[in-house]
This record gives sequence, structure tokens and C-alpha cells, in this order.
Amino acid sequence: MRFTALIFILMGSMFNAQSVYKVIPQKKITVEKIELTKNFAEEFIRKCEEKNYSMFSDFKLTNNLTEKIEKSLIKICEQNQKSSGKITVGDFNSAYIDRYTNLYNPMELYIFNGSSESNKDIKYISVWITKNDSLIDGIWMSQEKPLIKK
Repeated sequence: MRFTALIFILMGSMFNAQSVYKVIPQKKITVEKIELTKNFAEEFIRKCEEKNYSMFSDFKLTNNLTEKIEKSLIKICEQNQKSSGKITVGDFNSAYIDRYTNLYNPMELYIFNGSSESNKDIKYISVWITKNDSLIDGIWMSQEKPLIKK
């Protein structure tokens, strides 16, 4: 009896370790969202390279991201430049939807291959965007896809 209970506990913890994100099927991924998120990533990197810390007038951002950019864009750009040098956004890799935002404005995650001239840990450039109104909510450069486990 105790052994059976232990198996159910272990199985339950395995199901809870699933990713917060679910893959968006290819047929539901739009070219417009891929272009929008890639253009934002390229613009973000370009602004940092040129030390242009103005707001992103060609993109609609969430209030949360706007606030973060106003507070720390200079610091983020300087850190990226120092640690990574020239960063390049590559081809589209994959797209996901956050399972826990489906009840209100669902958040999508678009991931591109990425590279850096001096930081081999940058393999992916990820951009978060709201599903319904296409507001950009964040960008992240990393060695692994940011698919958070719960």
C-alpha cells in the first residue's frame, strides 16, 4: 500500500514539472508575428549598438516593458555590449504559448536562433508578445530556451 502511494506521489510530481509553455502548432503561427518579434529583437540590438536609448516608437509595448526600458535600457545595453559584443538575430526557431495566461490576454513566446561575437552562451533570442493585441512584453538572450519549469 505504501509503495503504491509513493508511485502516485512521484507520478504527480512528474506532471507538475511540465513546462509552463505549450508549443504553438506551425499552422497557427503567423508570418506577421514572426516578423514583428524578429524586427523588435533586431531594433533592440541596433539601438544598443548605436547607443540610442529612445523609446521604441515603431512597436506597441506593454506598460510593464515600457517601464523597464525607461528605468534600465542604458544599463542593459552596456552590459550586453560588454559581455557579448555584436549580437545577431538568426532564423525563427519555435513559438510557444504560456499555459497560465490563457484566461485573460494570452502571452506568446517567439524564439529565434541567435549568436554573439564574444559570448558563445547566446544561442537563442526570445521575445514575448501578447496574443490578442500584439504588445511586446520582453526580450531575452540565452543559452537555452526560456521554457520555465514549474
